[in-house]
Amino acid sequence: MGTINVGSPDGLTSVKIGGGGSERAAIKGIYYSGTIAVSVPSITDPDIAKVDVSLAAMTFAPAVGDAIIAIPLEALPTNARLQGAWINATDQAQLTFGSEGGNVTGAAKNFGFIIIDLT
Repeated sequence: MGTINVGSPDGLTSVKIGGGGSERAAIKGIYYSGTIAVSVPSITDPDIAKVDVSLAAMTFAPAVGDAIIAIPLEALPTNARLQGAWINATDQAQLTFGSEGGNVTGAAKNFGFIIIDLT
C-alpha cells in the first residue's frame, strides 16, 4: 500500500477537522515517535511521580499545546499506573505515574508517542 496524503502537498497549511466554529481544530500533522525508553520511577504507595522524556530525536519539534498519546510498548512495573502525559516544553513530554495496590519498583520501559501538531 502507498501513502495517502491529506491536506496541502507543500505541508504549509493544515487540515481542519470538526463541524465549525471555535471547536474545529487545525491539525498540522500527526507524528509517531518510534520507540523511546522511559524510566518509570520507584513510587511508594500511594503516591505519584513525574518523569520528563526527551522527544528531541524526532524530526518534528513538539511544543506546548500539541496533543500527545503515550503508548506503553510493554507491561509497566507491578502496581504502576500511567496517569497522563502532556508536552511541557519544546521537544519534551512529561509523564505522570501513580501507584495502586502497593509500591512500584522503577524500571526502564519502552514507549511510543503519537503527537498531534496543533501549534
